[in-house]
Amino acid sequence: MQSDIIRTDDVTTVVLDGKCDGLVTGIGFTGPIAKVVMWDGETACRGNTLYMHVGSPSKVSIKELTFNTTTVTALTYADVGSGLERAGYDPSGGDGRITVVLILDADVPDSTLARAGITVTEGITAALQDLRAMYNALQASGSAVQEIAVIRDNDSSLFLRGAGKHTKLGELIGRSVVESVKESAALNGTSLTGRMSVMSMMASCGYDQERLFRISGSPDLGQFLSKAVVRDSDPMAIAAVASVIRICDAVSWGLMSESEGRKVASEVLRGCIREPSGPENTLGMLATTVSLFLAGL
Repeated sequence: MQSDIIRTDDVTTVVLDGKCDGLVTGIGFTGPIAKVVMWDGETACRGNTLYMHVGSPSKVSIKELTFNTTTVTALTYADVGSGLERAGYDPSGGDGRITVVLILDADVPDSTLARAGITVTEGITAALQDLRAMYNALQASGSAVQEIAVIRDNDSSLFLRGAGKHTKLGELIGRSVVESVKESAALNGTSLTGRMSVMSMMASCGYDQERLFRISGSPDLGQFLSKAVVRDSDPMAIAAVASVIRICDAVSWGLMSESEGRKVASEVLRGCIREPSGPENTLGMLATTVSLFLAGL
């Protein structure tokens, strides 16, 4: 299947050359599809055009991967600065959105179309993990609004039955989605490099600048921030905070007890930042120690 991608600031359009249909969240099976439009309007299927809502069409990332005769194209919009969610937990609120349009240059059965959608979801979660995107102090698994469209070419001579992670098609799907989510997130202001600071990592755990200021006991917010900015990019402090956050994860997962986690975290903080202090829980101790470090106390 040949497809032409046309990009402007207002819209990203994919013109499909083939007998295509697909599976879309919120709509179901739809077809035929001759064109996909990613715009800031509503998600809908009108005639043979599939419209997918994105916040900013100019920030859509396009990743195409090929293995032999199999080609997968992922068009992704990812704004993960807010509205991140974790499966099984209360909604966090916010305007986070991830939209993925996956185009398969192959024919697949309905079951494989659905499985491809699952693999897309797993790719989104993997990308969020790479970005250290958090729901409170826990790893986020998705966004407040998440829309996925998987499109197949019914005219293709290539017929594939598997789209799970153990298949080559599944690998291409996963890689294209992970790469495009991370690239679009960066275009929207969220990247791993941008998160490599003490305050950014603490904010992802629910401790923003004002909360750290209050914990530190500093008399003046401006004075606190002037000192914190200098210490925010300290490599040893960044490494220590990242390590202790992982220890907090292990405690929340039941891999170690709170007392064990606090003991290990104390050694890390003592060696890299300062003498630890604070409440008995590991995350609270981290927040107190970091706030005092940032305040220069």
